Amino acid sequence: MSCNTPVLKQADGSKPYIVRTDAINYALGASLLQFTISVFVQLSVFTSDVHSIEYASRLLSQVESNFYDNGKSSRCCLGS
Repeated sequence: MSCNTPVLKQADGSKPYIVRTDAINYALGASLLQFTISVFVQLSVFTSDVHSIEYASRLLSQVESNFYDNGKSSRCCLGS
């Protein structure tokens, strides 16, 4: 890996996105990723790479830390 390689890349609106979320007892995290399709073959087989566009994380408030696990992960998608 080169030290000059950027960690985040510019988004390309013509390609699909992936949102990954995670939560633990005291914090939330999310990342926005995007496929970079390299080769498209026969409508179903393709090679691709995934790169990062954005990261976000924050600590939970006392009230939010009492949510059940699915509620915490859902909170990641709300962005607040």
